[in-house]
Amino acid sequence: MVPSAPPTASSSRAGTAQSRTAPVARARVPTGTRAVSNASTIQLQELQHALVEVEGQSEGFEKERDFYFESKLLRPLYSAKAKS
Repeated sequence: MVPSAPPTASSSRAGTAQSRTAPVARARVPTGTRAVSNASTIQLQELQHALVEVEGQSEGFEKERDFYFESKLLRPLYSAKAKS
């Protein structure tokens, strides 16, 4: 292992200055990225709204299916068994 030179006054000050500014520095988000993010958020909300509508329609179709299945298929079977 090669011994390193002891830190000089100028190098220790530079390290201190860097450590002070490093936490303060913040990543800047380009304006175009925010626009894409907002557009994505709006699109996501629209898709979620559409999903809620489709789920509501699906529930209605399932109720209608169950009604017709019961009335057209099961009731005649029960009435035929009751007459026998």
